[in-house]
Amino acid sequence: MSKPTDDPPLIIDPEHELFFAGPFNQPIVTILTLRNSSEAPLAFKIKTTAPKRYFVRPSIGLIPPLRSIHVGICLQPFNHDQQQKTDTFLVRSVLAPTNADLTDLNGLWKELELEPQKLWDAQLKCVFEKSRCISVGGAASIVRPANAETKEALLETNIELRTENLHLKILLENYRNSLILKTPSEDYISVPAEKKRPFLYIVIFFVSAILGFFLSIYLP
Repeated sequence: MSKPTDDPPLIIDPEHELFFAGPFNQPIVTILTLRNSSEAPLAFKIKTTAPKRYFVRPSIGLIPPLRSIHVGICLQPFNHDQQQKTDTFLVRSVLAPTNADLTDLNGLWKELELEPQKLWDAQLKCVFEKSRCISVGGAASIVRPANAETKEALLETNIELRTENLHLKILLENYRNSLILKTPSEDYISVPAEKKRPFLYIVIFFVSAILGFFLSIYLP
């Protein structure tokens, strides 16, 4: 197993810096996206210079061919004013050996790191910003100024969501319409009580006439 001299198959987003926006008296979460651009499984491992300050999940894993995974990095509360050095993350990756036991990634990486020259390494610097943030469920998500590409992507997402919302409204309206009872045919329309009364009077008249006929015969 040797590391190719061309670009690594692992695409990292963000590529160079991890942004964390304060306030820093609560946990702050940022997302690191790892994409495997190769046709083979790719093993990765994430390390940091401050392991007690960050909670990383997953910190080790296997990315299927042409797939992506999202890594959550949680910064624990700390005193930003006393921060003296810059924290960094190291993302190591390698094409998974065909004869390796991929069910034991910890054991695999113990063997792989014996030959670090065969691994792809990428470093990311942590950047702490005292900008505004949004707190969700007790953890804060970063808010960064959007560049032109991000704004265009957000606009496309907004259009897609509006289209999907309109489609759902149409489906809901069709469903409601299907629940409305259709007007019964005239053959099955019930006759109001007012229309039934003349018929009732005719029946009473004939019954009375028949009873009167029999009474006139059998009674003296």
